[in-house]
Amino acid sequence: MAVDRSRRRASGTETTPTAKPRSDAYTGILVVSLLAQIAGAVFLYLDWSQYPTDKPSVPGPSSMSAAPAPGPGPAQAPVPGPGPGPGPVPPKGP
Repeated sequence: MAVDRSRRRASGTETTPTAKPRSDAYTGILVVSLLAQIAGAVFLYLDWSQYPTDKPSVPGPSSMSAAPAPGPGPAQAPVPGPGPGPGPVPPKGP
């Protein structure tokens, strides 16, 4: 019988009772993150479904005017501000 048992161990057919691992805090965090991913996908679909399905019409070149619209004009030169300070103040003599 001892030889029979050692053969089963060597072949891997003997099973030993093992305890099922318990869930810990990291398993809870994984569940929370899965729920957040599912909620995000639902909100993304709800937002996407509000867009219209047809494409907007693009005006052709015939509806555009021949003259371009006037622009804002030439850029103005910046107004120079005051220069650097007066420099070091000389000491007052006696």
